[in-house]
Formats: sequence, C-alpha cells, structure tokens
Amino acid sequence: FRFQWHDGTGWRDVPHGTVADNESPAWCGRFGPVNTRRLRLGITATQDGISRIWEIEVYAPATASGIE
Repeated sequence: FRFQWHDGTGWRDVPHGTVADNESPAWCGRFGPVNTRRLRLGITATQDGISRIWEIEVYAPATASGIE
C-alpha cells in the first residue's frame, strides 16, 4: 500500500509511506509531517484479493504551550 498527500497541485508519496510484502494483520507505522488538506491510501496488491482497513489516524503536530 502507499500513503499519498496532495500538495495543492498533485499527489505525492508520503516519505516512508510505501509498504510492500506486508503480512502483519495489525501493521502500525509513523511518518514525518506533511502540510496538506488531503491524504489518500492506495492499495497496490493483496494476497487474497481482499484489502482490510481497521483504522487510520492522522494527527496535527504538537504545539508548544509556552509553559515551563
């Protein structure tokens, strides 16, 4: 599968967001930040012709509180 983000003009691959030969039923990954309003996940291959997605979470970067 491949995660992509839209840069306002076209789709770009998320750095380290392409995974091949995954056999884990509960894959978890983290990627560096991108600045976008749109993300997409492309399924590039399956072992049995079926893709399964339980959950996708996307977070904004943490902001500094200014309190020490």
